[in-house]
Amino acid sequence: MERPKCEIPDCERPAGWLLRLHHDRKAWLTCDDHRDRWYDKGGYGCIVAPLGACRWVDDKTIEEHFCDNQARAAKRGG
Repeated sequence: MERPKCEIPDCERPAGWLLRLHHDRKAWLTCDDHRDRWYDKGGYGCIVAPLGACRWVDDKTIEEHFCDNQARAAKRGG
């Protein structure tokens, strides 16, 4: 899977942060340089998390992920 890019217009750098704005409930992928641009935007603040803390998944359907999780639980005996 290719690393996502910053969603700021005209920026092609790799994204390192997931940012969620409180006032419009949107999430954006940003690079290190653009991360601080969003703090207190419009006085509402935001939540920022490093992408390393996020779990990326492939293009499986939710049902396929559910089946995989069930199979792993069965192997653990749960």
